[in-house]
Amino acid sequence: MMLKKILPLLFAAAMMLAGCARHSAEWQRLGVADAVMEERPDSALAILNAIDPAALASPEENARYALLLTQAMSKNYYPISNDSLINIALNYYQEKDNLLEKAKTLFYVGEIAFYLGDNKRAIQFALMSNQIAKNLKNYLWMARAKELMGDIFSKSYNQEEWANAAYGAAKLYEKAGKKRNHDFLMVDYATAISNIGEINRGLYLMDSILQASKKETMDSSLQAYCLRSMFPLLINQKRELEAISCFSKLKEYGDYYSPTPKEYAIVAKAFLTENLDDKAYQMLSYADSLDLSETELAVLNFTKAEYYCKNLDYLKAFLCEREALESQNKIVLEVLRQSLSSVEKDFYNNLSLEEKKQG
Repeated sequence: MMLKKILPLLFAAAMMLAGCARHSAEWQRLGVADAVMEERPDSALAILNAIDPAALASPEENARYALLLTQAMSKNYYPISNDSLINIALNYYQEKDNLLEKAKTLFYVGEIAFYLGDNKRAIQFALMSNQIAKNLKNYLWMARAKELMGDIFSKSYNQEEWANAAYGAAKLYEKAGKKRNHDFLMVDYATAISNIGEINRGLYLMDSILQASKKETMDSSLQAYCLRSMFPLLINQKRELEAISCFSKLKEYGDYYSPTPKEYAIVAKAFLTENLDDKAYQMLSYADSLDLSETELAVLNFTKAEYYCKNLDYLKAFLCEREALESQNKIVLEVLRQSLSSVEKDFYNNLSLEEKKQG
């Protein structure tokens, strides 16, 4: 009788030992890194950096290490200049049944493609990640994939799709119990709807989130994000004094905010409208001293043209406007090259065909 009770325990212990034997000594450390990733990504990165990749004993361990290290680098805002690391995970998980790891891997392939400027590849992998997470009913990774899709649509100037994706991501984060993420995505949603004509509603929503944060969470990062998003919308509504006030308040959030060249140019435009030309020139000079993207260059040169025209230097105004138009043309050509509508349509068409075949 005693033997019958002991045998199952001995069998379970033997199975555990066999499982450990299949993995290197680093496997447990990978598990610890995974466990702390959400709440302490800095600690996860430190654990992973202490692992010697040469000590990993199998393709499974290498894949898990590659995925976790990519995830930790992303969460700690480390620049990732190529997809060689995440491709180790992709090559392994795309042939396996570990669906959550596959969804995560597809997400990071998409995120890296987005950062490298390949929006078509980015949206393809975001869509695949979202579909797997949806099948798993994993709200957190559905939300992350949706958020990434929103970022891609925003960069592609597709405001309506950005609004849809941002709102969808916000609701999914809410279901996943991530209120802070929800609030940030609702600010994105407010920006997107403002850009398609609902500017009063967008500003109201941003201000509501800002005031709630001041009363409840005291989240300085979220407050800075709200003010930063409100600032250009106030300019668009020709509420220059409010925009200047908003920009001044942003400077109080120094740990969470550093003005971009575009923001310097926008506040310069407000100063010009208020006949504060010296301050406008100061802002334009700040912007000129920074590294500029093509979009920032266009905004800056249009504002410089306005400044020079107001100060009767028509030659410089003409040259600045010409440079701004050249930048604008480059942006339009890139947007057309990276058109995403056919990519998303093809994905869902193919998915529908697969479902019909299986049905």
